[in-house]
Amino acid sequence: MANTMRAGKWLLLRYGILIPILVILSLFLYLLLSLYVHSFHDPPSFFGFIVPPLVILLCFQGFSYDNLYNAIKKLPPSWVKVDFDPIGCKVAVQEGKREYIILYHSFMVAFSNWISYLIRGKLSDWHGVPEHYQIWSPYRGGTFVSRNRYGLLAPVELSKVMNLLSPILTSKKQKEIVVDGDLMKMGSHLHQEAKEISSLRFAGLVKEDIETIVVMSLTGDGKKYIPQALDLLKKVVQNIDEVQSSSSEGWGWER
Repeated sequence: MANTMRAGKWLLLRYGILIPILVILSLFLYLLLSLYVHSFHDPPSFFGFIVPPLVILLCFQGFSYDNLYNAIKKLPPSWVKVDFDPIGCKVAVQEGKREYIILYHSFMVAFSNWISYLIRGKLSDWHGVPEHYQIWSPYRGGTFVSRNRYGLLAPVELSKVMNLLSPILTSKKQKEIVVDGDLMKMGSHLHQEAKEISSLRFAGLVKEDIETIVVMSLTGDGKKYIPQALDLLKKVVQNIDEVQSSSSEGWGWER
């Protein structure tokens, strides 16, 4: 049963682009049928309130799956895809014994928006959370951090007007890469390599639920840089492993 569910989720990711087509086609057929049986003049009361928003959400969810699939489909064979979360729109991949999470967020992914709004306390923020990618891996060590992933979106944040009109053009103007102090101390020589990933905007340690992770955030046009960003994150992990293996201060990555 578990294998069947996992296979179904991968099919959903692989062919997510078909969701908008099927939804729109189903809606079109429903309207034709309603006209044919002369009941369209008195449609069900829920039609105008529930169906259109549901159609929009499903369409954007399908587009989100397609973007995420295109971000990971060219990963080398050494990166093994182990799981897909269709609600959170994120994929877990494994390289060696370490697991990495790749998340794609668009402003129409309902679950991600609600979670980020609740955590950030910005329920009245009308322009929404910016489109972006995040990749991360778990960390175990002596560094305490209280901030979370949703509190560090400023580097990929767009202006309220341009977020609606031209998010890709706006994101390309934001060239600053923010690397937090803790990560710089553990892998400062990798900062130059980070500059080569034009869509990368933030790298650092944050809190994820009850654990600490190292996360990298990329702008919404950064799907083609996901393999490169994963390789950089892997180097950061290896670098910190080397540093902590020779240190007696209790640092260490989860193995």
